[in-house]
Amino acid sequence: MTSNKLKAEEEQEHLQQELLAKLDTSKFVAHKLTVEDAVKHFKTNLQTGLTSAEAAKRLAEHGPNELDAEEDKSLWERIVEQFEDVLVRILLASATISFVIAITGKSPATLRPLQNLPQLETRLYGQTERPNVLFSWRLSI
Repeated sequence: MTSNKLKAEEEQEHLQQELLAKLDTSKFVAHKLTVEDAVKHFKTNLQTGLTSAEAAKRLAEHGPNELDAEEDKSLWERIVEQFEDVLVRILLASATISFVIAITGKSPATLRPLQNLPQLETRLYGQTERPNVLFSWRLSI
């Protein structure tokens, strides 16, 4: 991600934390109420519901019961966003290397040190500490 985008996300996270800290959650008890208590608390009627005047008053006071619409991203923005992740870039680089090896049948000289990765991993982690290895580091170079 770009640094500006990271800063904006960090600022948004900080603002959300501030708002949550100021929020009085003691008011959010409707899910704990019985049906009868909820009807009394919200001043309504189970048979008739709200009158049109009361509904209009509550709409004006609290606003509509809907989430704010998110800004739609274009297809291009969504595709570019996928490549901002470091892991995706690493996977693309390794796929490119594998492609070069498969096409040429030879590995570049810079990849020769990678032949020892399986042994290095075993020495660093040992078989007992990582018994469930999801993939092998074996390179056929």
